Amino acid sequence: MSLTVAYATDTRHVLGALAASGPLASGPLAPGDLVGEGLPLWVSRQDGTVDDLTVPAARLSVAAVADEPGVLVAPRDYEVPEEGGALRALAPWTGGITLAADGVTVTVSRPVTEPAPVLVAIAGGPPLLGRIGVGERETTVGVRVAEGKHGVLVLVRGWAGRLELVERT
Repeated sequence: MSLTVAYATDTRHVLGALAASGPLASGPLAPGDLVGEGLPLWVSRQDGTVDDLTVPAARLSVAAVADEPGVLVAPRDYEVPEEGGALRALAPWTGGITLAADGVTVTVSRPVTEPAPVLVAIAGGPPLLGRIGVGERETTVGVRVAEGKHGVLVLVRGWAGRLELVERT
């Protein structure tokens, strides 16, 4: 058996994992071979409905990696290292995700030691890119956000990914 992961090219977060045997495991795949036009993600609402988010296949890469059972349960807690090899577990962060009328502010637990790419996706919209600079803890990604609660995916390089329902302030 082998493990194949689809990961965000910008931040290297694993977004989906597949343990397969047979033909799928025998050759290199393109992201579209696994996810079609994009990888769907969902955020549940208390009323039983869901917010749909899609990370386009163009923003994804695919890698065959060593078995890591935890990635099948919590894929966004892992990254694919640039140098290859085993998946790397990521630390959770306790900072905030704040939605305002004109953007999303992402604040991580402590200052970053190297520039950290940030990918933000709000249900119904395309993924947007930002960056947290060296010595900083936050960034704001400009986007118009309607009032109410929204499903949000936030990936910050070096930190576990978050997929949650966030209310605009």
